[in-house]
Amino acid sequence: MEVTPIVRIFPHKVWFTKSEDLRSWLHFGLRNRGGYYFLKTIAPSIVDHTPVGSIVLFRLGDSILGEAVVKHDLMRSNVPAYETMIQFDPSSIRIFPRPLRLKRLETLIGKKLSGEMQYYKFSMSSYGWFLNEMVSEMDFTKLTKREKKMVEIPPVPIIRIFPDIKGYKQDEDIRGWLHFTVRERGGTYYFRNVPSAMKNEKTPPGSIILFREGDELIGEAVVKKDISRTNNKDFSMMISFEPFTIRIYRYPLRINKLMILLDRDLSNPHDHYTLPMSQYGTVLRENVSHGFI
Repeated sequence: MEVTPIVRIFPHKVWFTKSEDLRSWLHFGLRNRGGYYFLKTIAPSIVDHTPVGSIVLFRLGDSILGEAVVKHDLMRSNVPAYETMIQFDPSSIRIFPRPLRLKRLETLIGKKLSGEMQYYKFSMSSYGWFLNEMVSEMDFTKLTKREKKMVEIPPVPIIRIFPDIKGYKQDEDIRGWLHFTVRERGGTYYFRNVPSAMKNEKTPPGSIILFREGDELIGEAVVKKDISRTNNKDFSMMISFEPFTIRIYRYPLRINKLMILLDRDLSNPHDHYTLPMSQYGTVLRENVSHGFI
């Protein structure tokens, strides 16, 4: 029986005092040793497991600096100085360009996060709020009380599977186009034709887009700005992604397998599908053994 992936915060107050030191260690140290993360003792709050496909958020003080996807749950350490260890997929480790603000996250999630050494646990359905804060450009310290009330809780982020991208970019290396071209132009993704249902449904900031090629999912990105009209004469609409979140699956995820796992019909390659954020852990669990590009 597989355990459902979750979201968990790992604190670092004891080991780091400067955010740049933790960022550097995550980017180089943790990656270079294969994603193995050692703990001297098993904290009571993480004894209930952090399953494969879970997302761990790395905290220092009142900020979240980065994240990684769990490849192997807690296990006995092979290093004498440590009691246990957990392994992350090295290719999933990413550092946020701007730290996530704990105060804002408390508002979005509806939970106090004041314990700097607590291994807080959340359901995967909460992950969209972390992504919403990650892509937000709003400075809440400069808003009036009335403005703060208006933007207090934004629309709930979702997962959306885009229609078959093959028809959009014919005779081209689609993975390379997503990885380089879309990133280099700031994450802007243009549409010639948008399904009417997709025009009428919001894709809020913090939502995850899964890119489809035929009967496979080949990558993903996080929405920064919802679908809107464009001045580009060759296209009708556009959507903006946070560029650094565009990542390609090293091995595509077959739609047929995902339909079994989610018990959902996703068979029409020309249609778009909406999934709740709670199902993102299933996508990660299937991809984490192969990694991202």
